[in-house]
Amino acid sequence: MRKFFFLGWVLLLVAGVGCEKHYIQVTKAPITEESLASVFAKTPDPRQLSPPYGEELVVQWNLPVAARSKKLFLELTMIYRDYSEETLRCAIEDIRGVFSYFLLGADYEVKKGILTSKVDIVTEEGEILKQWHHRLWVSLIHKELEE
Repeated sequence: MRKFFFLGWVLLLVAGVGCEKHYIQVTKAPITEESLASVFAKTPDPRQLSPPYGEELVVQWNLPVAARSKKLFLELTMIYRDYSEETLRCAIEDIRGVFSYFLLGADYEVKKGILTSKVDIVTEEGEILKQWHHRLWVSLIHKELEE
């Protein structure tokens, strides 16, 4: 009996250590004709003749309750495969949420996709509350071309 009691505490401890209550999670997925619901449902869809193509970046967050009293912003910085860089900033309404960014069509052709990204949750004063970055993230060094 004592052995099972000890084993139960060990399992509870191991299960509790791996969980993080407050997080930012980022997922990147390709968008192709297989992304259309009509392909799965096998229904007619005029978009199947000219399907979308590109990438989607989905950002999910879960922040501490204390952050609810602050005005927060999500700053998404992306480096594209053509080595251009873009930062998007949007207000966050709640401590839990989801933001999706789509790189589609002509923009996808020019930028060649998303190479790496970084997400900061910042306060109105600029304090970084939570941060996530892709493991390949580096800040680009911009060198001005001499004429």
